[in-house]
Amino acid sequence: MTLVEKFQQHAKFASSKKLKIMTSIQSSKALEFERFLCRAIKNGPPISVINDIDDAGVPSNFTYIENYVYGEGVPCQADLNDRLVGCQCKEGYCTAKVCSCFTEHTGARLNYDRTTFQVMLKPGNVIYECNYKCTCLSNCVNRVSQRRSDLSLAIKRFPKKGWGVITKRKIPERMFVTYYYGEIIKSTEADRRGSQYDTKGLTYLFDLDYNAEDHDECAYTVDATYYGNFSRFFNHSCDPNLVVYPLINDNADIRLHHIAFFTNREIQVGEELTFNYFGNFNSEIEGGLSKIKEKYICKCEATSCIGYFHK
Repeated sequence: MTLVEKFQQHAKFASSKKLKIMTSIQSSKALEFERFLCRAIKNGPPISVINDIDDAGVPSNFTYIENYVYGEGVPCQADLNDRLVGCQCKEGYCTAKVCSCFTEHTGARLNYDRTTFQVMLKPGNVIYECNYKCTCLSNCVNRVSQRRSDLSLAIKRFPKKGWGVITKRKIPERMFVTYYYGEIIKSTEADRRGSQYDTKGLTYLFDLDYNAEDHDECAYTVDATYYGNFSRFFNHSCDPNLVVYPLINDNADIRLHHIAFFTNREIQVGEELTFNYFGNFNSEIEGGLSKIKEKYICKCEATSCIGYFHK
């Protein structure tokens, strides 16, 4: 063996050894993140973690939750239960023309297809589901978002965007995916936290503003910075495959509606789940473009990408 061949062999061995060390570090962090999720998730299938680009793991000071955390001054679900009115459908079977949940809110129309459970309301409408005071059963056609999830998902690390969520199984269009869980806080506290988050160029604030004409009328915000579920890792896209609906099923205060994600088209295996941080109708695009563009540069790489986003 020549000196050059020995050098090449040594270099190849060293490179291979370095690669194995790096892979070991990444696998360890990913495995730690998976164990973290496995311990926390009780009401759905396990979520795997994919990270083959760096050694990032569980976000700092993050707690995975499957229900809301209520901040100071925010009425919790128990405080609002007395205002709920349930339907009295016989034999636990709701029909659109008889069930009060439909006749009072949807004009006697079903929210979901009775066979496929796909949402039938157009985006922009609020979904009123049956609640715990209703006599219908857990498999009622009007309890779709309350059912145990059967999604197969993975939290994946992307080179430019950080963490994101991909599906490991095809998801049909107009299907419920999840709620945006987090800590519900008052708008004044959200403004204070938002100023801090802006300096870091990262925020997980989501206004509960369905019934608000502008930000000043928005009473509450969901903050998923320190408490949240897998929807915390959804990235923005200018051509998203998820759409947001306001959804009510456990309290009578529209200001505390659920932020519910539904698919707006069929999502393929391995595809990332994304939504538009501007909202369903890009209502915030007008005005202040340069200021917004300086804050968050869009990396969605969609053909329709406008180059920036603001959450």
